[in-house]
Amino acid sequence: MDEPRTLEQHLFDLESRLLDSTRRREASAVAALLSDDFVEIGSTGRMFNKSSIIGTMSSEVPVQRGIASFKLHQIAEGVALVTYVAISGSGPNEPLRESMRSSVWKREGTEWRMVFHQGTLIAK
Repeated sequence: MDEPRTLEQHLFDLESRLLDSTRRREASAVAALLSDDFVEIGSTGRMFNKSSIIGTMSSEVPVQRGIASFKLHQIAEGVALVTYVAISGSGPNEPLRESMRSSVWKREGTEWRMVFHQGTLIAK
């Protein structure tokens, strides 16, 4: 019998889907994970809404990404903040880049959707 997944495991899985290069290029897969009122502040300070981030992701060059130091912070019933370090690199000869990420997730009906995301590059 399978053990029930915790909210932390579930949101980790959803964040992992959004970091997956193949899924990022699938507009419908990304759209299903983002709330209609989604807002992102990118690492450059540029603001994105749902449609602009879907367009940006669909044309990205594939990059390997991973998650470290994932933490769940329950804000209220049906609202959660997750923080983590995203580690990315495009190839064996490229240096790894790390960014501190934070996302606010909200339960909409039976699904969890991201309403806010921010990424800040970690200086080396």
